[in-house]
Amino acid sequence: MSKRNVTKVPASTVRAWARANVESIPEGARAGLGETARGRLHPEIVKAFTAANPGQTYETGAAETPTVEVPAFNKKGNRTGRTVSLPRSEVRALVGAAGKGRIPEALLLQAGRVHAGLPRTDTDES
Repeated sequence: MSKRNVTKVPASTVRAWARANVESIPEGARAGLGETARGRLHPEIVKAFTAANPGQTYETGAAETPTVEVPAFNKKGNRTGRTVSLPRSEVRALVGAAGKGRIPEALLLQAGRVHAGLPRTDTDES
């Protein structure tokens, strides 16, 4: 089957199928099929679901992109009362900050200015 014709399904669909087809699941993988089951699905359950439903695949959750709140600026260069949420990697790219860890407040101000389309200043008194 082509990868383009595959429908991604959530864990709830896979769990419902597994509860209805317990006999097709190996004995060791049946432990996490209770009504209040949470967490990761056993790989054998996913393998059995994929084999029984060729047009569907289990959609695993994607990790969230870490974000940072930066101050918003208007076109005149004045700070507004709100903030803008930007991905941390984008903020580091805007201000040229390398490394890991906390981004200093001065660089967050610079990122807000650059995001608004304003020129970067080395000393920000805002």
